[in-house]
Amino acid sequence: MSADLHAERGVSDKYHGIRDHDTANVRCVRCHTSHTTDSDAKSRFISQATVRPACRECHKEMLGALGAVR
Repeated sequence: MSADLHAERGVSDKYHGIRDHDTANVRCVRCHTSHTTDSDAKSRFISQATVRPACRECHKEMLGALGAVR
């Protein structure tokens, strides 16, 4: 889905903007850890090394193709 289509629908391509994630059983602290040292403000201090394994639990094939989490 394109970014323009997301904008038209009022949906983001970020985790919290994807409606299918509303039912995901992932606690906030799984990705929003305290004292993150391997991220920055632009990434909202979310560590990719922490987030990617959580995403891979459901998105194994997608992450293999993309190689990254947005």
